[in-house]
Amino acid sequence: MQVLRGIAVISFALVLVWLAVGRGWDAPSSLQLIRVTDFAPREVEPGDHIAIFGEGFPSGRPARVTFRGILHRPGAVAQKGAEVSVWGTVVAPDRIEVAFDDAAQALFCGVGERAIHTTFEGDLEVAFASALPGAPPIAGFLGGVTVDVRPGPSPGGAERDREAERLLAFLGLRLAAKPHGGGLLVDTVEPDSRAQAAGIAAGDTLESFDGVRVRSPGDVMPASDEHDSTVTLRRVSLADPLVRSVCVTGFRPELPAGWVTSALLVFGALGIVLFFAAPAPTSLSTWIQFAIGRVRERLAASRAPRSLRGAVALAWAEVGQEVMPAGPLALIDAAACALIAMLPFGNFRLASTLDVGILFMGSATALVAASLVSARPLASRVRRALHVGWQHAPALAAIACAVLATGSFRLQEIARAQGGSPWEWLVFRSPAAPIALALLLSCMRIDFVGEGLRGAREVRESHFLHAVSRAHRIVVAGLASVLFLGAWSLPGVTVAEQDAHPPLQLAGVGCLMAKTAVVLLGMACSRWALVPLPLGRRSWAATLWLIPSGAVAFGAMAFWSLWGLRPALQATMTGSLLISAALVGAALAHRLHRGLLSGANEARLSPFL
Repeated sequence: MQVLRGIAVISFALVLVWLAVGRGWDAPSSLQLIRVTDFAPREVEPGDHIAIFGEGFPSGRPARVTFRGILHRPGAVAQKGAEVSVWGTVVAPDRIEVAFDDAAQALFCGVGERAIHTTFEGDLEVAFASALPGAPPIAGFLGGVTVDVRPGPSPGGAERDREAERLLAFLGLRLAAKPHGGGLLVDTVEPDSRAQAAGIAAGDTLESFDGVRVRSPGDVMPASDEHDSTVTLRRVSLADPLVRSVCVTGFRPELPAGWVTSALLVFGALGIVLFFAAPAPTSLSTWIQFAIGRVRERLAASRAPRSLRGAVALAWAEVGQEVMPAGPLALIDAAACALIAMLPFGNFRLASTLDVGILFMGSATALVAASLVSARPLASRVRRALHVGWQHAPALAAIACAVLATGSFRLQEIARAQGGSPWEWLVFRSPAAPIALALLLSCMRIDFVGEGLRGAREVRESHFLHAVSRAHRIVVAGLASVLFLGAWSLPGVTVAEQDAHPPLQLAGVGCLMAKTAVVLLGMACSRWALVPLPLGRRSWAATLWLIPSGAVAFGAMAFWSLWGLRPALQATMTGSLLISAALVGAALAHRLHRGLLSGANEARLSPFL
């Protein structure tokens, strides 16, 4: 009986969770008290307005307009099950207007330089929240919708046109000089070509290619791993369009099947040998011994047991307040955390238009101003403020790398360019990204002890400076999570689905705050084990190697973005970076553990030797 009761309770809980994530009010359960008949235009660009026509629209009410279906993009696999939601305004009982802005374009076409012409095929839903609490929304539907979304001009457009012309030559097609109406007119077809084998003839009009409605040569592009493409033709002598399949095998050089898995297995095996079965380099061994010595000093001072568990317990006792403060500082931290937690709510204007430069420069300027107005003589304050400003230069280079990789300054668009799974994070997309992340986090180690202040006691007495420093660290940790660690994206959930369901938005907020807390705690532990350098020495370090490293990372990111790796090679690189990060973390933890339990000199050698 108790087992049945437990099953009933679990089933009830699962039903509640199912309802909470928004699966309990799909289209059939909505009250269909309104009617949607048509919409225009069928081709939109940023700045246009979409007019939706119907009956029974409540005046003055915001309408959630949702497109559910398939997104077709040139050179990409069709994205099935896509769900894009935008907001509209009822201007008349039979008309809704939707302002198609850059945020809506990013949902359809992608972000920045990656934005590309997209053809949507599916259904359109218009929904209004019910006036009765707990009642399902009032919705109307329109099926068989096709929309072409065209982004603004981008630097990659000319390159895509050249690639499309190479494909057309590969297929044996030559187009007319000018586009023919709503497609591309075929001028000639080479004999014994792939196009002729597929049944394409001179005088035909290419209307769509792999689901993308053709309006320019750049729309003719197969997906990377595709062997055959579907072409829709319009022939003058026929009333109905023709659908043909044309072979594109051999257009791009292909890697052998199973390349990614084999390459990652080999790389993982070599990484294990390198990180665990070989002595560490002299510089790394010296750094490990120094860190172990600092931890041992703190363990001895606190009479804690010399073990990894004792070190972790002591570190948490001393740095735990970095994540969970008490007293008046908790209010400052709460305000900074509220600013970070607001970012996932893109339906609010402030969050949707917030710029990464504004947030970072505001935080850096606040820290510079706080160091300028705190205690001590004016000359010391000015010198300290200049040091603080200069030490943010490497972080600026890191932000420039993220902007270059995603093609946008807006945090919402940078977040949409990533995914919820670790292999979709920006930090694992190129070798320069981990360096950029480290440079961004370097400004969290700015410390005022020893420069202009007598010591830690005076820092604690300067409540304003201490509070601004904490808020600055929270903002930088949040920016690092958004720019490089996948932001608020959830694994297995698309951005459109997350924006359309408030429970998923709240889950995204929790995900972002958890990443921010982990970054904060990690940097607090690094400052505890390795006390930051004085401001003067840190400025020299920034000049000698941090800023040059930022310039190298930016150049490498620019080269990586222009190079444009094939999907298989990009997957190999991403997997290799993931494996490297896991092995480096495990190797450092193992060597630190062994160094705490044994002599300091033994930390240089691998236990496998």
